[in-house]
Amino acid sequence: MKKITASYYRQLQEELHYLVKKQVISKEQQEQALEQYEVKEGLSTLSIILAIGAILIGLGVLIAVSTNWSQFSLLLKFSILFISTLASYVVAFALQHHFEKTARAFYYIAAFITGASLYFIASLYMNHIETGTIALMWAITLIPLVLFLVDLPITLLFAASLLWASAGYATIFSFGILLILPLIAFLMWVNEVKLKESKLGFFSVVLVLVVWIAALMNSIDVPGIVPISLIFILGIALFFNHFEKYFNLSRWLGTIIISITSLSLMGRFTWQAVSENSASIYSTSFTIAFAIFAFALLKYAPLQSIVFIGILIARLYFDYTFDLIPQSLFFVIAGLLMIGFGYWFERTRRNEGQSHA
Repeated sequence: MKKITASYYRQLQEELHYLVKKQVISKEQQEQALEQYEVKEGLSTLSIILAIGAILIGLGVLIAVSTNWSQFSLLLKFSILFISTLASYVVAFALQHHFEKTARAFYYIAAFITGASLYFIASLYMNHIETGTIALMWAITLIPLVLFLVDLPITLLFAASLLWASAGYATIFSFGILLILPLIAFLMWVNEVKLKESKLGFFSVVLVLVVWIAALMNSIDVPGIVPISLIFILGIALFFNHFEKYFNLSRWLGTIIISITSLSLMGRFTWQAVSENSASIYSTSFTIAFAIFAFALLKYAPLQSIVFIGILIARLYFDYTFDLIPQSLFFVIAGLLMIGFGYWFERTRRNEGQSHA
């Protein structure tokens, strides 16, 4: 049985009902077709409201504790952190069977308080708090909740903690940053197996992976060309993916990553770490290769190809005309190019739509 969103299911119902009215299929065939699909649970309005409420409560507790933290005794500090965390879990578990969505809100509160507790406890014993380590420990404490709730919001919170941990380790290398990689693999597994291929979950995996690569390379102090090249390769892998479920999302994520990194790789400054004397040769070679790549994709992926061609034109225009013509004329021509590019993009989309019709 295939899981689809509620909107797709309603659309399918309407289309099948139309075919029944036209006597193309029978009522029994309509019911048999609908039985092959199941509506997957999404983020309902109630879930969003409860999640926001949980965040507000968590922030309120955090502010109340942080503003009076220095005035509390050591025993009171531990008591507040322990009791508030335990109480949230007890209330959540008590409501689990009869008020499931409300119970989830208390699980979210418990997750936030756990992260805050780690930070406050670290502040008691450390003069300098390593945010990367705190965030990594928080991510590890979230793993049981991720597995127990099988819930998109808590999974996204887990992804956010990995983002925070990666950013925290970006300045100084630590063994902790290497531990993030298996947690990213775990996040991908949860999204594929537990959440049944959530697109938002897949996006969070890609985002965390990009930030982790950039942070790792920065922490070991390698030239900027290395992380940019690695992220560019990741973009290529996403663009030419074979994920049926994420085909369009993955291709556009790859398009965005390739576009951003190629802007840097087409510049001479990026290649100076490789060879200062040959930087211009490397950047020009990459620009030529990227141009060939962009035009070669016109039949394979026309919309994305147009984006790449636009990026190429913009880069060349800025590089070779900014210092040669008056700034007013520069911006006028840039505006005309953007309008022309937009017209070409719209016409290509229209022609593509007509060819599919």
